[in-house]
Amino acid sequence: VAPTGPTIVQTLLAPVLDRYDVVLLDTLPSLGVIVRNALVAAQLVIIPMQTEPLSAQSVSLMLDQVDFMRRSKLNPDLAVAGILFTMVDTRTNISRDVMEYARTTFGDSVPMFKTTIPRSTRVPESQARNETILTYDQHGKVAQAYRALAEEVVRATA
Repeated sequence: VAPTGPTIVQTLLAPVLDRYDVVLLDTLPSLGVIVRNALVAAQLVIIPMQTEPLSAQSVSLMLDQVDFMRRSKLNPDLAVAGILFTMVDTRTNISRDVMEYARTTFGDSVPMFKTTIPRSTRVPESQARNETILTYDQHGKVAQAYRALAEEVVRATA
């Protein structure tokens, strides 16, 4: 019998979890069934935030979902590792303004990663070739940023 309901991902991962130190679930930017299932299975959540004005609303919605997971006892120990700024272009005022707004709005209650992921045309190029940015442009600024993020997460969770 196939698993159903909000614990599908958790049920499917259970038999293999002891084989891995870390399991990453990268979901679509939505609040649908798959994301809710991932939140039930997760220990930590990294909330990506594009440096665009409407992105703060998405962060608020995700924080509400995390709070719901805790209150409903679906995942009472779920924690937010932090907000990760993505598609950052520090040459623009809007990127800087959105990051400052997020720090002001969420900074007291939600950690912010020091690492930011820069905007780069290399990302959609890698996607078009069906390659990760780490293989497509392994020495590029985005790949370096993701490596720095991994190190930051490991340090924070050690």
